[in-house]
Amino acid sequence: MECFECGAVERLHEHHVVPQSLGGKKTVTLCAACHGKAHDARGMREGLRRASDTKARQRERGEYAGGEIPYGQEKGRNGLLRPCYEEQVIIRQIKELRAFGLSLRQIGAVLVDQGSEIRGRKTWHPQTVSKILEKDA
Repeated sequence: MECFECGAVERLHEHHVVPQSLGGKKTVTLCAACHGKAHDARGMREGLRRASDTKARQRERGEYAGGEIPYGQEKGRNGLLRPCYEEQVIIRQIKELRAFGLSLRQIGAVLVDQGSEIRGRKTWHPQTVSKILEKDA
């Protein structure tokens, strides 16, 4: 993708041609600089604040608000995050292995040996195991 106006390929945004508040649905891709020109600076800041507030409300309601879905959850058809059974089983196993005194690296090796994948990747990095343990502490 590239900016519709200048061809830039970084810091891209989707700009509503007709504001959403007026029913607009179609967007064009603009870089941050061109998007800022399409709005005055104050309007751009207000839009970013509103988007941030909307994402916070979505997270409070348990809805998917973009970004990486936390391990152990999946996005349901209704847009709400729900437990992912397969990943919940692995989380319980990670906790049990840690309780037995295995290191993060050893836990990853056990998971690889049994064929457990982490969302399509075959290797388990110790930092990934650590994040899962921290999140579920």
